[in-house]
Amino acid sequence: MNNKGHVSVNRWHITDNIPFQQSFEAAIEKYYPNSKPTLYAATVYWYQAAGQKDPYEPVPAEERKGYWGPIEVARVKGALEGEELKIVQKTAGNAAPQDTSGYASDWSNESHLWWTDAKPGDKLDLAIPVEKAGTYRLKMQLTKAIDYGIVQLSLDDKRLGGPIDLFNRGVVATGVLDMGVHELSKGQHVLRVEIVGANEKAVKSYMFGLDYVKLEENTASGFYLPEDPQYTILDSMRDSVRFTVERTLVEYKGRLSSKSSFVDKDGNIMGWHDFGNLEGPGWAANAVGGAYELYAFALHNKDPGLQKKALSLLDHVLEAGFINYQTGFITGYRETTTNHFCLNYQHKDNWFCPGSMAKIAYQLLVFSDLADSARKAKMQAVAVRTADWIHRNVRPTANGWYPRRCKPDGEHYPQNAYGDSDILFEKSGDGLFIIQLNTALTQRGLADYRQAVQEKVKVFVDSGGFFGSINHDTYDEHENVAYSVAFRTLRQAAKLLNDEKVRAFAFDRCLAGLDQFKMTDDRNGVQTKGLLYMEKSWDTAYLWENAEAALACFEAYEDTGKDQYKQDGLTILRAIAKHHQRDTGFLTEGVDWNNHVGKQHHFREAEYGDIKYTEPFLNNLHIIEPTLLAVRLRIAD
Repeated sequence: MNNKGHVSVNRWHITDNIPFQQSFEAAIEKYYPNSKPTLYAATVYWYQAAGQKDPYEPVPAEERKGYWGPIEVARVKGALEGEELKIVQKTAGNAAPQDTSGYASDWSNESHLWWTDAKPGDKLDLAIPVEKAGTYRLKMQLTKAIDYGIVQLSLDDKRLGGPIDLFNRGVVATGVLDMGVHELSKGQHVLRVEIVGANEKAVKSYMFGLDYVKLEENTASGFYLPEDPQYTILDSMRDSVRFTVERTLVEYKGRLSSKSSFVDKDGNIMGWHDFGNLEGPGWAANAVGGAYELYAFALHNKDPGLQKKALSLLDHVLEAGFINYQTGFITGYRETTTNHFCLNYQHKDNWFCPGSMAKIAYQLLVFSDLADSARKAKMQAVAVRTADWIHRNVRPTANGWYPRRCKPDGEHYPQNAYGDSDILFEKSGDGLFIIQLNTALTQRGLADYRQAVQEKVKVFVDSGGFFGSINHDTYDEHENVAYSVAFRTLRQAAKLLNDEKVRAFAFDRCLAGLDQFKMTDDRNGVQTKGLLYMEKSWDTAYLWENAEAALACFEAYEDTGKDQYKQDGLTILRAIAKHHQRDTGFLTEGVDWNNHVGKQHHFREAEYGDIKYTEPFLNNLHIIEPTLLAVRLRIAD
């Protein structure tokens, strides 16, 4: 019964009998936690002295049955349970259902298909029934444990990304794995599992567990939004620029800087927040990225006054003390109240994210393509030295990837921002920015990181991708912006390496992975259709991440000409445009449709709605780059 249903247990007290005269009290251990309700029925019997009368009458049989109901086991709606799939063939080993109820309650139907006694090279083929022809997103959940192997999955002989390492020191479910979009005919399809190896730290038993497979019909059409002729994405872009320029710029030592990295709709500094009294090129402050967006907008609009302001912002970063020109190390932030420079958004110097430092260098490099010769040389030199500093000082993690956080000298900092162990230390998408920088330097002939790019891309692809949170204050293994950055980075790396497999992974795994975050309806009375929520553990729709997704879609359209990519990018920007405060031009940092941050942070303290703050150079401005690309591609007028 796998500990489900009617189980009878007797406890005999013979050598450890319990003397009593009239009564006694006993307790029963409730084995399972409250998340797994358990119904107990107890009876007591004893040896009675000869000649005594039993005061209890027999209980009728009808009263001794029917007090329990059906066993309720959670199942993922619409899933094909792994343990129920037809086995087409296997080359070795045993494949059978295994009860998982003794672990956490993360498995559908509290069971999975357990393949054991296989070895590298062995294959297991499972039948996947498709009731009607169509376009489907394939999702699944697997099991990880210390004695599980590395597997390569294929559907109808087409590889589903790279190998997946199922090693973990405890028994856990992987969480939902997005295996891309597929055109499937009606009938039986074959999911192949091939054992290709095991993690060096794993017990070499090469086991595999499949919880479920799920086919979801492609709902892209429900995601689409038409243009609002009364307020276009170009109007939206202009308003974001207006807000930043009119309400957030201040002078600092003869140059322009942002007054704050976190302001309200009137540009007032939100000093209570970690970002409030910070500015600089770091992650949330994004001074180089913001200056670049303003400069690009100014070039498009032939606005020399705005060009001058954008260059003043850039010069502030280049000259105010953020950059060590000898080493290439970039300090992300300056406290506006004390003029103290610090490495992270907590105003501390105990850790920084090397990928985010690489992102600043990459932004300088891209901006240098538009700059005059003097600034161009300086910006390129910084990018070269920053990449070199990272290359020399930041060691890979045990899985071969980049660490999410480092100490100031480049040594690993495996904790999260609060000092606890970071679950994403080896799995953050932040490391993609290092590949992005190295690729861009190599493409421009400023350095040769071809081998390093090839090695890290292989680690990324072979693992199935590292899509953990890029944002420094969130902790989820699947964050939408990590999928966008992965696509944009691997797209360029594939061109550099002339590697079609990397390009296919970028499209089929990374870009297609964005579909899992799409919202196809308005939720809780909030306009969310056309937006992407950030991640399951924090499902607010933040707008710099949405803008990055739009940029990825337009780059995919540029490469392929596929209309779906164009429509997705336009839809995202149109959905963002609905969240401008048009009196000041303010664009919210995020749409909190599920009240994750609390209604006290919403406009009018609504239960659900737009957050009443923004990062002026990040969430507010990042729509410029994808909008201008849409104009260049002649898909926005």
